[in-house]
Amino acid sequence: MAWVPERAEWGITMEDFSRRAILGGSIASVAVLGLGVGRSAAASSGKWTVPALRYGMTNGTKRPVTTAQYLLRKWTPSLAVDGSFGPGTRAAVKTFQVREGLPATGALDTMRSWDRILLRSTATIGGKGNTVIALQRELNASGQASKVEVDGMFGPRTQDSVLSYQRHVNHLAGAEVVPEDGFCGPATWTELIRLDTKP
Repeated sequence: MAWVPERAEWGITMEDFSRRAILGGSIASVAVLGLGVGRSAAASSGKWTVPALRYGMTNGTKRPVTTAQYLLRKWTPSLAVDGSFGPGTRAAVKTFQVREGLPATGALDTMRSWDRILLRSTATIGGKGNTVIALQRELNASGQASKVEVDGMFGPRTQDSVLSYQRHVNHLAGAEVVPEDGFCGPATWTELIRLDTKP
């Protein structure tokens, strides 16, 4: 049975995330944590959270619905990207969860679902499509990477933007919490979509 976060709207704290990853025995979760998520500056302060996206929510600073919709197009290509978590998005989440062997809750509000969707959304030079669009949008919105055209093509400029973002994250953390390789794997994705709830 899927664990549903007790802390409702904004997400799951890093403390809960780490504990559930270990107790749940999720290899994917431990892999993501091992790649540096648990060592970020926000994580060490206990303020790191995973987005909790559910039916009825709309896109916002702490609710990356649009990004989720672009990523979900890997499983549901026809999904509309409108920033609103409506029936279509809920159905797309269920499709993703069923195909990935996860409980079909229709919500992106657990560590297991986010682990899997990010592990399936790696992006590197030469890539193209919805995953790259989501990445380019997140890089531009972060304010911590060089601006890049949102064209769905992972070329040299997008690679440079990813690299500048990775270097910025590591500089702020004072340690290498993400690999500085210009490749967007689970650790870099997690930093991009994480919620820092510090005032």
